[in-house]
Amino acid sequence: MFGRQSLRRQTLPLPDRLPRIDMVGMYPGTDGSQVRQAADSGAEAIVVEALGWGNVNEAMHDAIKYAIDKGVPVIIATKVYNGRALPIYGSKGGGNMLQKAGAVFAGDLTPDKARVLALLAVPITKDQKALQAYYDK
Repeated sequence: MFGRQSLRRQTLPLPDRLPRIDMVGMYPGTDGSQVRQAADSGAEAIVVEALGWGNVNEAMHDAIKYAIDKGVPVIIATKVYNGRALPIYGSKGGGNMLQKAGAVFAGDLTPDKARVLALLAVPITKDQKALQAYYDK
């Protein structure tokens, strides 16, 4: 039998109440309305299932910036199997521009795993750099 211990291990306290963390998928032609709806209706953070390295179209970029400006953290994860969400590309909607807008990148975590980490980290902080530190561990 083969096995190994996970290289990524951290412990966060279980909050008294789990926050509302919405997940929104990026797809060709999306207009960002689902991100705006989540931000306007009480989501405490949003995980975006982005494409490639963590890229979205311009309309989704604007919606993500809208949510962040409202104080709702946005975590970018990739839906690419075995992919990573990293702030690479600099065009509007590219990861670098999303990071500059205040988004957090989930690295190699799947969108579902990124949401689980957000459930535990968002009650502690909504600060971009502090949240990013949890995703970088």
